[in-house]
Amino acid sequence: MRLWALMWLLMGPISEGVLGQELGGPDRYEIIPQDVWNEKLLDRHRITIDTVHHVAYSYFPDDGWLVRFDLDHTIEVIDTLDRELLHLSNLVYLAQEHALLLWDAGLGRVFRYDFDTRELERLDQSYNFRGFYGHAEQFIDNDYSIYAFGGYGEFTKKNELIFYNNREKEWLDIPAYGDIPSKHYIGDLDYDSVGEAFYYTQYVDGQVLVYKLLPNNWKWVLMGTFELGLLFSSHTESGMQRIDPVSRLIYLFGGFFYDIEKNVVRKYVTNDEYLSPILHFRLGSYDPSHNHWLFIGDTKADGIDEYLYSFSLTLPNGVERSYTTITQDQTLSESTRVLGYYALGALAVLLIFFGFRYKPWEGFAGLKSRVNSSVMLRPDLVLVDVGGETIRFTESTDLSFWNFVMDLKSKNIHTCELKDFDEQVLPSLSNESQYSVSRKRFISHVNEKLGLEFIEVQRSELDKRYRKVVFRHDLL
Repeated sequence: MRLWALMWLLMGPISEGVLGQELGGPDRYEIIPQDVWNEKLLDRHRITIDTVHHVAYSYFPDDGWLVRFDLDHTIEVIDTLDRELLHLSNLVYLAQEHALLLWDAGLGRVFRYDFDTRELERLDQSYNFRGFYGHAEQFIDNDYSIYAFGGYGEFTKKNELIFYNNREKEWLDIPAYGDIPSKHYIGDLDYDSVGEAFYYTQYVDGQVLVYKLLPNNWKWVLMGTFELGLLFSSHTESGMQRIDPVSRLIYLFGGFFYDIEKNVVRKYVTNDEYLSPILHFRLGSYDPSHNHWLFIGDTKADGIDEYLYSFSLTLPNGVERSYTTITQDQTLSESTRVLGYYALGALAVLLIFFGFRYKPWEGFAGLKSRVNSSVMLRPDLVLVDVGGETIRFTESTDLSFWNFVMDLKSKNIHTCELKDFDEQVLPSLSNESQYSVSRKRFISHVNEKLGLEFIEVQRSELDKRYRKVVFRHDLL
């Protein structure tokens, strides 16, 4: 029996709420069993932390669930919102109003959800958001301002800065210049109220790049590049206050914090006796009233389960947690970089001149595909790093394809029959034709996005009348 059937027996059906419907008091909340919660976390969702009441909220757009969980690991469905109105939405807790501000991750619609009345009110009059999926964002509550950077949409990746506030009720562009971050990688955007500047931390191939953005002139400045090794950023968080204004630390992930004043990264010890059940931290928000952090973390026993934990950089005995300091990579001066650009330009001219005869690039065919390549599966998208470039796959067919491919790779299987491929990836296809146009288009779609021939259809060695699908696992 599947877990949803078990949930039905334990809890009864969770009714589909209507926008503005009164659902009663807290005694009407539906408590979710842990096993059901673990399965639910595979669905698309966004998380935010309320540091005032020490709870976290998650919104699941596939069924409209608004879920709350606390430090006691009590998980409750507190409302079912209109899923036709609210798609995959970011959210932030409004402490002064006991409400949530939600904005659609793709269409830019902005809503306010009131916990007391259970009403959802649309605030914006936007029509020009242009599909910023997966963007980094920061909320400033003095005028309901939302700043968004990066992401993807309209069939392209973005590194543009836009913002919304409740005066214009529309998303507007902010022209920026300087060391503008690459559009090929995800990151987090934070606001330092003391220094009155934004900070954008971008995750690139085992490194964290830290950028500073000054609102007085909207100039991007690269502060440093830090080698941190294995990176873990789930990018499901929203509306987090990741900066401690007193210590001037920005939370990155795991035990890593960026020190604004010293421009270094601290790596704190998080596996001591006080945190023994925790596997690792993934998301965090600072609580100024108690001078500690609230983190979403996974337990060693249950794996990925998104529990809420309280965390302080000072141990209960009053001693500060131990940490190591990571300094930035050495970068070239501006003059050296300019000379380097001229040298590269001259080398490019020589390669072009001699290339028509000697074709030196032929010896490097496929190099991009074999260097720094990896595949990261997530509930709502797949990130494929190829030669230093991160490619996103977000369609449901893409997710089915990559889950199927990675399962084959784990078994060291490089081929499959067309019928098996269609059943796993393209179930709506007729399996009668070996020359399906839909299958051919999908294979071309994957290869074109990757920029290499990762998947192809070949004739079977045993019977040339039949064809099979071949995967180049060695490329990724």
